[in-house]
Amino acid sequence: MSDKKINTILSEQGDREDVSPIPVVIDFGGGAGGAVGLGHVWLEAKDGRFTTEQGVLLELYDGDLRVIVWADPEQEDPTHIIPIEPMSEEFRKEYERDFKDGGQAVPTE
Repeated sequence: MSDKKINTILSEQGDREDVSPIPVVIDFGGGAGGAVGLGHVWLEAKDGRFTTEQGVLLELYDGDLRVIVWADPEQEDPTHIIPIEPMSEEFRKEYERDFKDGGQAVPTE
């Protein structure tokens, strides 16, 4: 897998209209100063409100899918490591029933 970067913009998802969009880079195979190997996705905000030490990494590590967050630019180590558990078959069926049509919630009534 070769390194691939996508430049995009995150827009406000809530009700606030006074929030400026944030340019971000999605890096497939790069990341935290290049210290992390291939097989992950690194999301870095490219905005004066954030630093290059703040980011989010999605990786497969020892067979476990996890999200790693550097929320505090004053800390070298990640502030959060969040394991992503596989969906149970019951939840998957409920999810597929409730979320259709491009990810939009479908009323169940």
